Amino acid sequence: MITIFKDFLNENVSKSDMNDFINDFGFLITLNFSQITKMGKDKKSTDELISMMSNLRKTIINGMNFTDIIKDLNIIYTNPKLLSVFLNKIREFLIYIEPRIINFVIDNNYKQIWLNKIVELKKRYSNIIKNL
Repeated sequence: MITIFKDFLNENVSKSDMNDFINDFGFLITLNFSQITKMGKDKKSTDELISMMSNLRKTIINGMNFTDIIKDLNIIYTNPKLLSVFLNKIREFLIYIEPRIINFVIDNNYKQIWLNKIVELKKRYSNIIKNL
């Protein structure tokens, strides 16, 4: 376990587990979603998916967006409050993304893969954070 964060992380969470979780989420919102804006059900849906992707790229902590933070994860590992905020932001993103994929993406294999990945990431998040 990352001992400095024992107040809000489950005891069995390792830095490797945390890195894997963060990188898997990052992979989902960057490479896996690279074509998502081309899969809208209609113009309104496409506009919503474009807006979603724009929101995922916005600043989230201290002037940094998600990709800025994951370039050097030590930024968050040296500050428990930052790690807590960052993990909560990933949770918020997952909650924000899921209904947009359900409602605005055409039915295809990618849609189901993305939804399955979101469910998996939400479970992993729950396993990382203590139930306070």
